[in-house]
Amino acid sequence: MPEQNDPRDEHIIDWLRTNREDTDHPVDVDAAWSRLAARNHIDTQVAPLRRRAIPRTWQIAAALVAVATGATLWSRVTKTPSSSQVMREVFALNGQRTTLTLDGGIRVSLNGGSRLSYAVSGAGSRDVYLDGEAYFEVAHDPGRTFRVHAKRGVVRDIGTRFSVRAYASQANVEVAVVEGAVALSADSASAAIELAAGDLGVLPDAGAPTVTHPASLDRYIGFATGSLVLEGMTLRDVASTLERWYGVGVTVDDAVLATRPVVARFRGETITQALDAITLAVGARYELRGEAYVIRARTK
Repeated sequence: MPEQNDPRDEHIIDWLRTNREDTDHPVDVDAAWSRLAARNHIDTQVAPLRRRAIPRTWQIAAALVAVATGATLWSRVTKTPSSSQVMREVFALNGQRTTLTLDGGIRVSLNGGSRLSYAVSGAGSRDVYLDGEAYFEVAHDPGRTFRVHAKRGVVRDIGTRFSVRAYASQANVEVAVVEGAVALSADSASAAIELAAGDLGVLPDAGAPTVTHPASLDRYIGFATGSLVLEGMTLRDVASTLERWYGVGVTVDDAVLATRPVVARFRGETITQALDAITLAVGARYELRGEAYVIRARTK
């Protein structure tokens, strides 16, 4: 991106500078973006993706499956080391969202950078293993328990719609319940807390789970309907989320800037449109280095 500011942006930048003196409050990206989009006649419904940055180990697994089956759903079949149970692993690579239906009509939406493992066949309990983020729609079956294992947490369905976020890079397991109820515990043997519709359960790497009641669950469930919702996040966390959403590298090259809180919602914007809006709002700039975007403080 050019270093020089477009003179037509100056009134927006001046407005942002006068309205962001208190850095403890989130920057409203939507206000800046609406001005920029209107001025440049941007069609926010068009969202061509740039080349996706795919984790190397997942890239190899996906390539093998694609050659063998020609499937559009990245998956592979493995056996657990401790038994002969056959497991299927389904991947949603960075820049992708994948939806699948499991046995019993359980519908799962995987967000970018996620992996779901489950037994190919079996009776009794239904257990899945999540690394990443997924939204589940489950019809409760009292004869067959459905459980989601994510990091050190276990989420037991009681008939509901809910999301689980448990990326390896994050400290907590987060469970947002849209409908019905789930039980969240540190493991199968630990005491569980029950989460009802509207609740957010948080399980840290150490300690017991807790429950909060956020005003909105959009941040946790928006991906399932194609919306990227950035709320209560620092710019550093936003960069990681953009990587998974668009499949390109995004970093923040400024320690102070990385801690700035951001609020934004996107649906259909390209990576450059999203970065235009975010960096304009926080008074930063970005540039493309190789195949990754780097966000830096704006020089005066």
